[in-house]
Amino acid sequence: MTGTLSGKRAFWRTAIFLFAVLGLISFSTPSAHAQVATVTIPVGAGPVDVEVNPATNFVYVANQAGNSVSVIDSASHAVVATVAVGSRPSSIAIDQTRDRIYTTDGGSNDIAVIDGAANRVVATVAVGKQPSRAAVDSATHRLYVTNFLDGTVSVVDEASNAVVATIPVGSRPTSVAVDPRANRVYVVNTSDNTLSVIDGGTNTVVATLPTGTSPQDVVTNSVNNRVYVLNGGSDSVSVIDSPTDIVVALTSVGSQPTSAVVDSATQRLDVANFNGGSVSVLDGTTNAVDVTIPVGSGPTAVALNPASHHLFVANQQADTVSAIDTAANAVITTIPVGTHPTSIAVNPADAGVYVANAGDNTVSEFDDVAL
Repeated sequence: MTGTLSGKRAFWRTAIFLFAVLGLISFSTPSAHAQVATVTIPVGAGPVDVEVNPATNFVYVANQAGNSVSVIDSASHAVVATVAVGSRPSSIAIDQTRDRIYTTDGGSNDIAVIDGAANRVVATVAVGKQPSRAAVDSATHRLYVTNFLDGTVSVVDEASNAVVATIPVGSRPTSVAVDPRANRVYVVNTSDNTLSVIDGGTNTVVATLPTGTSPQDVVTNSVNNRVYVLNGGSDSVSVIDSPTDIVVALTSVGSQPTSAVVDSATQRLDVANFNGGSVSVLDGTTNAVDVTIPVGSGPTAVALNPASHHLFVANQQADTVSAIDTAANAVITTIPVGTHPTSIAVNPADAGVYVANAGDNTVSEFDDVAL
């Protein structure tokens, strides 16, 4: 998962609960800094991922237990469509330029292709066993899908909605990230502690690099040519120089790093440490941790608003979101949300923040401008 807007989603540790859903608007005053109005939007069963298309201001929610995608209009704060997809969708990828939304359907071993203008599935593409994550290369309009159970990556051509290559990688591939400038694709292999580097031009693995134990996520920064791998089993971040495919640093962070986001303007990496209840701030120049910020219990996903430089952390075990001023490296407010928040995204077009709550089948929405 890539980009500065949505931090990704440790859906592997998401326990899906099925509860009744209530639509509510609540007001909270968690600190003296802000009064935050939170809108609660009912969605499908077991929402595990939320993504935003800022070009259209629509929000997409993967409902893993409901085999559907909820489409939210950010202007009306309401679900405007529910799109049936394959079995057990676990993640969403969006190509903004084509207005296409893709779901990885782990239970049916396929990808659902949704037309964002019509809110309907226009193609279903068979891939490998248990697809888990996907990433779009916006320059080549290729979709890269990690297939967890058969150790491969499916390459889907967006124009034809066809698999044009199946690439063997390591054991149990999970997260995938794309660097469009370099035409490189990076895949973390959780079981054999490696990172596969794929050349997008030839669809071949050009390097296999060692990581720490149990790598969980990978993010890229094409500005400083760095790739970051979060090693959940060894409490570290592997830093790779992308032009040379060399590991240049192994930086210790908090306990069980799960999700991260890059701020390319400041060259910092914010890392959510699930067991540590903290965010480690890694300097993109020195590859050292500048500061560790305490947040709520079980931080599992992060998202950044690049305009305000506010970082939002979904605390899965506390049912809250910590809002951090990255200039001050301090939590400015803590916002109650739904039960078991698992994913978070920011819409840079309107500063809306969206949180998928797997425990009560809702999305919490609030406005960054209010902070």
